Amino acid sequence: MTDFLKRIQIKPSIPFPLGSWVDEEGIHISVEYRGSERLSLILFDLEEKEERHEIPFPQEAAMGAVYSMTLSGISCRKYAYLFKAGHHEFMDPHATRTTGNEQWGKNK
Repeated sequence: MTDFLKRIQIKPSIPFPLGSWVDEEGIHISVEYRGSERLSLILFDLEEKEERHEIPFPQEAAMGAVYSMTLSGISCRKYAYLFKAGHHEFMDPHATRTTGNEQWGKNK
């Protein structure tokens, strides 16, 4: 377990609404996933640019095809996120806003 994972608390969350939101308990993440590979959340440190943290969804976090968890002990303003299943990374289909690569089709 990394030092980062030791600093945060991870617990199952309510499954709806899908997407992410913040309240006094922490950052809630909820996504529908029907694949068979283990699902993880990938956090990107917006200040460090290169630092990534992979947080597997706890098995008890699944309700049917919906996975959800609450993260506390970190700031939502410091991180961006993706989901990862196997070697495939994908964006939150319920995101209302995205950041990075503001010019579509061009790599930085």
